Parts: sequence; C-alpha cells; structure tokens
Amino acid sequence: MDNDWEAKGEVRNGLYHFVNTNVSLSLMVNTLSHFSISKKSVAASVSHKNTTANLWHCCLGHPSFPIMSLITDLVVKNNISIINEQPCYICPLAKFHLLPFSYSKQHASQPFEIVQCDLWGPCSIPSYDGFKYFLTLVDCFTRSSWLYLLPTKADTKHNTESFTNLVENQFNCKIKIL
Repeated sequence: MDNDWEAKGEVRNGLYHFVNTNVSLSLMVNTLSHFSISKKSVAASVSHKNTTANLWHCCLGHPSFPIMSLITDLVVKNNISIINEQPCYICPLAKFHLLPFSYSKQHASQPFEIVQCDLWGPCSIPSYDGFKYFLTLVDCFTRSSWLYLLPTKADTKHNTESFTNLVENQFNCKIKIL
C-alpha cells in the first residue's frame, strides 16, 4: 500500500485501522481487497456521518423517502423524515438499465429446436457440496430450463452431452441448435 491514492493504515489485532479521517467506501473496499487476495483475515471499522434517516434508508433496502414515511413502526417513524438529507450514491446506480437485446431472427417452432445455454462461475464461495459453477440450459420453444451444478468448468462438456442424451432418450428428438 505504497500509492498515495490508497488509504493509509495498519493492522492491529486483526483489525485494519485507517489513519485518514475521511475514507470513502470504494477506497476502503479497494484497500481491504488486498488482504483477501493474500488470504489474511482482516476486518475494518469506520465511523459514519449519516443521519438516522439515511441509515434506515440503507437498512430497509433503499426505499424512497415517501415510501419510508408509510412505515408504522415507531422506532423507524420517529427517526426518519420525508426529505432526503444526503444523496444516496447507491439509488441512482440501481436505476441504470441495460440496452435491450436485439430481436433474434431465429425462432423455435418445436421443442428442442433451439436450446440456449449459459455457464456461470466461479462462485467466490462454493456450495455445501463444493460446486463453484452452474450450467443453465433453456429450451426456446417451451421455456423449460435445466440447471446443472458443476465443481469445475471442465465438467461442462460432460453435462452438455448428458443433457443431449436426455433429450434424445426421453423426448425422442434431437437438438438442432445449441
């Protein structure tokens, strides 16, 4: 952590203490990510200057302040106002939209004519059984989907072949486009 743009601090008893008085959330995440790469167990604690209303706004999943005013719980109602005192940096990010996909020229007219697949992973935390990837297969005609949990990416080929065999044996048809 020699760069000027990084937060300065030190690890004491497993807790990272920031020397800077004002540390942004992104700077804190960047600094702590260096410890997760090195497999050291470190936690951080920072104080905040948020109002109670803004803390409730974050804790309740970022509802609008008029919606928060509808809450009848006295603990919440006594500590919020309808006016947002500080702008929430998460709310505008959550409202971003991706551009729509262009319409496909290929349409399925029967089951298993077109099957779309997607491989996702690796998960940072494996499942209870050690799976880090999952393969999703969707029939474009029926919108039926199949999910395969995979321990490694290399298992994709085997599971795709097993799905193809399932379709041929159970449904007596062949996949035309995968």
